[in-house]
Amino acid sequence: MISGAVLGGVAFAAFTRMRAWEEWIGLGVGLWVLIAPWLLGFAGVSSALWTHLLIGLLVAILAALELWRMHGTPPARPA
Repeated sequence: MISGAVLGGVAFAAFTRMRAWEEWIGLGVGLWVLIAPWLLGFAGVSSALWTHLLIGLLVAILAALELWRMHGTPPARPA
């Protein structure tokens, strides 16, 4: 629940103004949610495992794509 609350807070902050730190936090929390079943010892609970895997992977991929979009693509040069 704490990870979900952090993601919700970061998502709310992103509505006001887009900043790179929000995406870095989203990437970190997404990766944490992805590996949490093994670190916290509930990998044997199938529904919790798959929920964490899917949500964590989705959040991490979306945050990484946004970071790549923000930093990986150079700005266009005016003609």
